[in-house]
Amino acid sequence: ESAVDEINSVWIEGFFPARIDDLNSKMSQDKICSEVYLPRSAATITYSKVYPQLTNLTGIMDPDLTVSGNWNSGGKPSQWIQFNFAKKTYIQSIRLKAANIPTQLVTLKVLYDLGPNTNNLTIQQSISVGQFIDIPFNKSIKDVRIITTEGDGWVAWNRVLFITGETCECAEP
Repeated sequence: ESAVDEINSVWIEGFFPARIDDLNSKMSQDKICSEVYLPRSAATITYSKVYPQLTNLTGIMDPDLTVSGNWNSGGKPSQWIQFNFAKKTYIQSIRLKAANIPTQLVTLKVLYDLGPNTNNLTIQQSISVGQFIDIPFNKSIKDVRIITTEGDGWVAWNRVLFITGETCECAEP
């Protein structure tokens, strides 16, 4: 191996010695990324009202849709569900999965950092059962309250997911 080859050799996990052009090739490969979600244990949940026969908070924050989970207020707007985190937590986005019937135009208020300086976002969207609503967020917060202020049916969510970022791995060649 020449002196130039020794200088261009670097350690890449699984490859030794590797040349700089090998490293550049590995870094440019497609990535497989997956979202990272807050687990249910990261929050305590409160709500304005609940219909117990149609509520299972155990899986409400689980991205695995085969796991049972939902909150049903048993009432028309205005109804809310609130998530309190043990510590200030970065939230990249919030994903809601609608459980309301019928399809309806709803207005949501997302309140966060509850207290004297409460902030909020307002979203108005037509939703139907099973539809996802993605709310870009990009904030560190201690708590969040999702209020449905307008709509025709009962207020209910199958999922309330808090996406904190993503992890990526290089795809196999």
